[in-house]
Amino acid sequence: MRKVKGKTDRVVVVGAGLAGLSCALRLAGAGREVIVIEREAVPGGRNGLMKKDGYSFDTGPSVLTMPDLIADALACVGEKIEDWLEL
Repeated sequence: MRKVKGKTDRVVVVGAGLAGLSCALRLAGAGREVIVIEREAVPGGRNGLMKKDGYSFDTGPSVLTMPDLIADALACVGEKIEDWLEL
């Protein structure tokens, strides 16, 4: 594994699932310039929504058991979970 010597101000996060987005928020909150790359057309990883014939279907977990983890990541950049998710 390659290691970067010294402080790293620019970071690339691979994957826009919950883990990648959480990582990106924490890095941005720590003052890093962050770029997130994702192979799919939309972020979310295993979390998603499919709409068909007027119905909506969760394509991943439909229960969020630890919202405090998301709230902590959002707080790193001065955001509140209530402004992003309806719990």
